[in-house]
Amino acid sequence: MQTFRKRVDENLGRVQNSRQTFNNELTRPIPPGGKDRREDATTVDAISLSSNHAKLRGSSQKTVAVTFKLGFHCEPWQHIRIVGSHQCLGNWKLASALVMSWGEGHIWEAKVHLPAGGVYEYKYVLCEDRPGGAKELVWQSGNNSVLAISSNEGPTAEVQDNWAGEPGAVVLTHGDDDVSGLVTTSTREKKLLKYVEETETTISQQNSEISSLQTEIEMARADLRSLRASNSTMKKQMVDLEVDLQEERMLRQELESALQDLQDVVEGTYSSLEIRKSLREAEASLAQKEEREAELEEINSKLQQEIN
Repeated sequence: MQTFRKRVDENLGRVQNSRQTFNNELTRPIPPGGKDRREDATTVDAISLSSNHAKLRGSSQKTVAVTFKLGFHCEPWQHIRIVGSHQCLGNWKLASALVMSWGEGHIWEAKVHLPAGGVYEYKYVLCEDRPGGAKELVWQSGNNSVLAISSNEGPTAEVQDNWAGEPGAVVLTHGDDDVSGLVTTSTREKKLLKYVEETETTISQQNSEISSLQTEIEMARADLRSLRASNSTMKKQMVDLEVDLQEERMLRQELESALQDLQDVVEGTYSSLEIRKSLREAEASLAQKEEREAELEEINSKLQQEIN
């Protein structure tokens, strides 16, 4: 019963934590411009959020190959990095951020595998190549970009961003069957909204399951109380039977003593009809008592078996 109750409490806590984290994410004010955005991004731990949602869904460590693309023209000695809230995105540490590759048309590209069933924040940073290492020059303007990856996402996705950080960045999601070439077009905002709706549905299902578990617990407690009351009644009956049995044993001893006295008398005066009659009555009475004692012993034995 304690293990069962512990599991229910853990589910309740997990659901409540996930709901509170989502409320914080949706109501968090947009930070002002500047580098401090990197520190503000850590106020909502996207890794913990993703972990909680994965637990709610019971999902495995499925990952999605996400390709980030950004159109941006810069000098040859400069490059773009993408940094964000997941360890694959550097955990907001520029030194660990993904270095994007330059392509035709000044399209910068980087590919990373992110766990399905999570929400990830990120930004682009313009850096300059130097002998001692890269130096940040300009962080992407606007608030942090947010990419939501559902637990049933396809194997690959492509995000087409813009440096201005304007809403409406296109997200292309490829289906599980690469041969069919099925591609779903959406935006980061729509995917986030869908992710929130799916999570709310999951939380609602968890609440329903928890409610059912609580009902089962109350029923189990009622059954336990009934069993305890029944056990108490049987114990009282057993005590009463023990008392009756003890009284029957004492009566038997008295009858055996009287019978012995009669037998002694019979040995001296065997011819007396009155003594014979008294002896038969005593024997009959003794036989009845023995039968009564046997019945009580049998009832007592059954009660002991039921209690055990």
